[in-house]
Order: sequence, then C-alpha cells, then structure tokens
Amino acid sequence: MKYIFLILILIGCYSQAQDKLKIEYQVKFNDQYDRGRQDRMHKGYLFIDNSRSRYYTIQETKYVPKNENDIMIMPDTGNQVFINSEQGMLISEELNMKGNTYFVTDSLYPMKWEVSDEVKKIDSISCIKAESFFRGRKYIAWFTPDIPLSFGPWKMGGLPGLIVDLHDKDENLVIRLTGIARSSQSFIMPDEIKYSMEDHVAEIRKLIKRLKSNSRAGSSGDCLTCQQQSVIQFFTWEKFPE
Repeated sequence: MKYIFLILILIGCYSQAQDKLKIEYQVKFNDQYDRGRQDRMHKGYLFIDNSRSRYYTIQETKYVPKNENDIMIMPDTGNQVFINSEQGMLISEELNMKGNTYFVTDSLYPMKWEVSDEVKKIDSISCIKAESFFRGRKYIAWFTPDIPLSFGPWKMGGLPGLIVDLHDKDENLVIRLTGIARSSQSFIMPDEIKYSMEDHVAEIRKLIKRLKSNSRAGSSGDCLTCQQQSVIQFFTWEKFPE
C-alpha cells in the first residue's frame, strides 16, 4: 500500500486535537449499479480538520457511453460530502438533470453498525470489521482504532476509528485507503443549502412523476425507463424507500 510508512508514523504520534490530515483512497465504482458491470477507477480524498471533514473523488477512468442515447451527466461518486461532527451536520453535493450542483443537508451517520469480533491486518494496520445496512445496500467496513477518528469516505462513519476499507455486499462500490499524511489545507463548510435530504428525494420523485406522465414508461425500484424514440434511465446510488 502506498505511503504505508507515513500511516505507521502517524499512528505512533497521532493527536486528534492538533492534526490536520489528508487521507487518500482508491475507489472502484460500478456505473451499471445492479444491472451489470462497468467499473471505473477514482481517487478519493478525505481532508480532516479537527471535528470537520471534506470528502470528494476525481475520476481516473473516463465514462464510456454504451450508445448514442447513453448520457452521463456526472457520476454521483464525484460529489462532495462535508461533515461537522461537533454540530452533528452532514452536507452533500447533489446534481440536477441540467448538470447544476447544489447542497443538501442529511443525517449524520444514520447507519447502525454491527461491530464484530473479527480482526485482521490490512498492510500492517490492525482493523476491526463492522457491517451496516444503509439506504438499500449492505456495507462492510474495516476500521482501525489506532486512529481514533469517526470519519470515513463518502457519508460513512460513526465508528470508533478511521475507516480503512469499505465496500457494499456486491462490490459495486469498493474504497480502500492508499495514503495518509499531515495536511495544511483548510476548507469552508457550504452555507447555501437548497434542500434537506427529505426535500431532495421529494423533488426527484416529482421529476419521475413528470417523466412518467409525459412518456410511456415503466418503473422498478430506483430506476425509471421511458420508452420513446430514446431511452432515459434514472438511477440513484442511495435507493429511495418504497
């Protein structure tokens, strides 16, 4: 694992009150979700500044359309997530159908983890296994209590240690730590919030309803397929409750 010597040094001298950290992850994301496989690689970055964090990804592999009707506005793995654990606040960046971004408040660590007795070393890092079912998917996380931070990649966290490895049951999303170092980077929490997560989901449901009323459509779960001259497919990583 890249930069493993830095990880071990930081474990030995870590001070939660003083350190700003930059944590790098390798991210594999299946653009086809549960329909097939089209894995793409990303770099994930988690910046921690005391009780706050910022996470985002940058694609390393470009999206390849399946045909001329296959349009990807932007993969939702690229969106930012900000956390202020002192205030119990999580803010995520979302994207509308026009490609415009906006910020949404969400619950901080609503997932309920089951921490097991299973332990293993991931490149000399002592880790403990935890599992959770969160918004339609089962996740497996390996966290290290040697770095006593509740942060992790994306919206995941709330464990008594930094998340080193995270994947869903079907490995449509696989995130693995590759590096950690001290950081001098600062960031500002977004202050222009458009929706709560509940309002955001309600707006998406309205969009789906409009598409269904204007098109000969069939829907299934979190997918909408409109069959006309072209095909519109709408998928979300966080599955909508029925």
